[in-house]
Amino acid sequence: MVDDPDIVGAVRLLIIRHGEDASTWAAERADEDLAREDIAGAAMWRAIGRTIEELRRERQTDEPLR
Repeated sequence: MVDDPDIVGAVRLLIIRHGEDASTWAAERADEDLAREDIAGAAMWRAIGRTIEELRRERQTDEPLR
């Protein structure tokens, strides 16, 4: 699980604003950054998307967040 406070804050905001579409929205931003050759921006949006998916994935009873 990402512990960067900026990414965690962005994830929270995206989930509030975009609900079920949050990870799709993040992926679209990553693609846009990549098209502009903004590798760092794309990497950040990919990390945000992975964190959203990790938070939403179903877990076993005692399985921790990664």
